[in-house]
Formats: sequence, C-alpha cells, structure tokens
Amino acid sequence: MKRVQRQLDITAFTQIKKDKTNNPNSEFQPVEPTNINYSNKDVSIEQAYLEELPSVSKNSIDIHNLTSMHSNYTPSVSTMSNNFTKTPIVGVNDIGNYVHNLEINDLKKEELLKTPWVPSSTYIFPVKTKRNLRFQLSWIKRFPWLSYSQLFEGAFCRLCVLFAREKGGNGSHQKLGALVSKEYTNWKNALQDFQLHATTSYHKLCVEKSDSFLKVNEGISKNITEQLSIERSRQIEQNRKILLSNIKTIILCSRQEIAFRGSNDYGNVMNINDFNDGNFRALLRFRVDSDDTTLGEHLKNGPRNSLYTSPGIQNDIISICGEIIKSKIVQRVNAAECFSVLADETTDIGRIEQMSVCLRYYDQKDKKNSRRFFRIYTGC
Repeated sequence: MKRVQRQLDITAFTQIKKDKTNNPNSEFQPVEPTNINYSNKDVSIEQAYLEELPSVSKNSIDIHNLTSMHSNYTPSVSTMSNNFTKTPIVGVNDIGNYVHNLEINDLKKEELLKTPWVPSSTYIFPVKTKRNLRFQLSWIKRFPWLSYSQLFEGAFCRLCVLFAREKGGNGSHQKLGALVSKEYTNWKNALQDFQLHATTSYHKLCVEKSDSFLKVNEGISKNITEQLSIERSRQIEQNRKILLSNIKTIILCSRQEIAFRGSNDYGNVMNINDFNDGNFRALLRFRVDSDDTTLGEHLKNGPRNSLYTSPGIQNDIISICGEIIKSKIVQRVNAAECFSVLADETTDIGRIEQMSVCLRYYDQKDKKNSRRFFRIYTGC
C-alpha cells in the first residue's frame, strides 16, 4: 500500500507540473490522483514516472526538478551518471590556459617557467590517431622547453607561448602554428619536429628572453631600463672626460694668452702636418702623448661630427668660461661690505662706442681690496 501511495503522489505532482506549464498564471489547484493500472508489480517508481512524461527520454530528465517534486524520491545511480558530463580537471599551470594570452603578469610567467604542470607517471595520455600513438612523458625530460596541455590534449613549447610574437621565421612574416599558437599532436614525427623547432630563430630568441627574464626576476642581472640608464650614465661620464681635456687646453691657452688657431686647423687632429695647425691642436696631441687614453681613443675613433675641436666649439667654451667668471665676481661683490663701479668709454676705428666696466670691492675671502674687469658694452 505504501508503494501504491507513493506512485499516486508522483502522479499528482506530475499533473500539477503539466497544468503550470500550460497555464503559468493560474493559481495552484489540487488535482485528484488518476487511476493507474499497477497490475505489473515489476514496474519501478522511475518507470511509472516516465510513463506520465511522454516524449521525454530518461537521459534528459531534470533530476533536480524530480527530487523537488517529491522529497522521498532518490534517483538511481544510472540516472545520475547519465546527467553529468565527464570533464577533466585542468591544472592552474597548464600551459594551454595561456595560449594567445598577452596579459600574463611577471609572477605568473616565472611560475610557468619554473613549475609548469607536468603529468604524473601514471597519467594516461589520450590516443588521437588510428595507430594508437600517444604523447611520451620522456619527451619532457629530453626537451626542457616542452609542456603537455591537458586542456588541449597536445604539446606546446612553453617558452614560445610566453615570449614569441604572432609571426616568426625568415623576415618575421610567417604565422606561427603548432607548438606555439595551436597544440601539436602529430606523435609519429614528434622527435623530428621537436628537434627542428629547437633550431628555429624565433625559438632561440625566446630562449634568450626567458633566460634574461629569470635573471632579472632573481636579481642576477638588471632589467633593460636599468641597463639603458647605466649605459647612458657611462656614456655621459665618458663624454665629460673627453670634453674636460678640451676645456683644460682652452683654459691654458686663454690664461697664457696663447693664440689658438694656425694657418690650417681642419682635418684629423692626430695627423702631424708640415704646416702649422695651431697651438690648440698641438696641445691636444701633447695630452695624448702624455697618456690621456680617453682623449686619444676619442680623437682616433670618435665620430667626425662630435670631436669638440672645431673653432666654433672653442669660442663657445671660451664664452661659457667667461660667464662662469662673471658669476663668481658677482657673488664676491654681493658678499662685500662695499664696492664701486669703474667705467671708461671709447670709440673704435669703426666709430662704434665701447664701454668697459670694472668693479672694485673688498674681498671678504682674501681680506683685501680687489679690482676685476667685468664686461665690455658695445654700441652704447
């Protein structure tokens, strides 16, 4: 009797579901159980329920709705197994998760390079060919860059997936395919293709990029920004040393009132000519002979357009030295307790008035009266 009562309850709920499907806006109305022939005692509850749902197969029954209609209903094992699809659980470090993914952060890249997902020794690789060929776990030990993807059921080059561009080959115009942008499953020619891939230019470039990436992350070497900054600082220091030799030579000629230029002061400074090419160029050669290796290397192998020995550069350096001297005089005058201005005006042969200005002040540093020539004003 209990079994018959359960069957009647299932039939009643089935009728309710039909009514609600046909008229969803209708209110709940109890339905009297219908008379069903239960003469066949071998009919299970599931089969009785299915008889009330024609055109619905057993494999497509919504188990959740069935259990919600009757709390005492327990689905069979076969029914549950037919309603769940077997999907593999893919590891987080499966390289297949990152194919065509250009937004991988550095921490994840380092993790994929050091600890990629590797199938266990008991893992059963799927068969995709008629010859029953499979991926071999020993290939990963033979080719350290090789990784197997459980998601794609194929092989990938881990380094190329993380560092390669979309195109490679000669001229970088060939679109990359197997092992990079798509899985490799041709197990028959696997060893030959893996060896060929290891010799490609884009793979070698990815190997270098991965090695540099790991060294930077581990602190063994500096990143490209720091390297460029260091190289730029080194170049600036080198240029300053070169320019300092030229400046010292110009200051020497200026203090000793030695003429700079000769009859011909163009061409390579290191060439010794029969004519007089000027005191400035001769003093530069003298510095090189006195073991100024930085200046000598610059004059011999430096670019011809930046030797800093032309007459224009000489005049610019003299002007800069003059500005520095004037600024120091002004500093001392401002520090003095008192000062006076001496001015004298005259007209040159071109009838242009020129006025020279001198400053007289008490120098606090030297503790004496000082007089300094300050400037010549032209066209007053």
